[in-house]
Amino acid sequence: MENKIAKIFSYIFHPILIPAYIFSIILYLVPYLSVTFTHEFKLMVIGIVLITTCIIPLILFSLFYKLNLLESLLMETKEERTLPLLLISISYYTTYYIFRKLNLPPLTTIIMLSACISSIITLLINYKWKISIHCVGWGSFTGLMIGIFNYYMITNISIIISLFFISGLVAYSRLQLKAHNYSQVYAGYIIGFLSMLLIIH
Repeated sequence: MENKIAKIFSYIFHPILIPAYIFSIILYLVPYLSVTFTHEFKLMVIGIVLITTCIIPLILFSLFYKLNLLESLLMETKEERTLPLLLISISYYTTYYIFRKLNLPPLTTIIMLSACISSIITLLINYKWKISIHCVGWGSFTGLMIGIFNYYMITNISIIISLFFISGLVAYSRLQLKAHNYSQVYAGYIIGFLSMLLIIH
């Protein structure tokens, strides 16, 4: 039963969904973004993020699996994660490039470029060590939100508490499923958290 719950948490809070979660929050909470764009434009931006960083990579992952370039869609070994991480890095940079062409505010492009850098760092670490990508993602998400809220003087404790709580559930899930050990989980979270917090500051 606990393994089933852990799998559900791992899927719902999968790192591939994090960019869409991030933009769903910042476009409505960061003052100059929330008043500058219409609701329809915000949905368009979120849609672009969802397509470029989630839907297209998932389609390509499935294609790679059918072509036997991936042994499993679960990507349990560090060797299997190399190609998907490279693809994710490219998808983040592509989104950054699209945002630049659309002349979106600097914060949006900084987020995507930072996410690209974070995924490349994860890719490099993955060559030697199977770090937790889930925890890198949620550490990045939490660090990013703290940095943005501090910079724009936004007070929303509930979101920060929720992010820490979800991060804990994600870490528990990865450990429960024996996908990672404690050091891989903690290292992933700390690297993600500090990299995004320092970039935003």
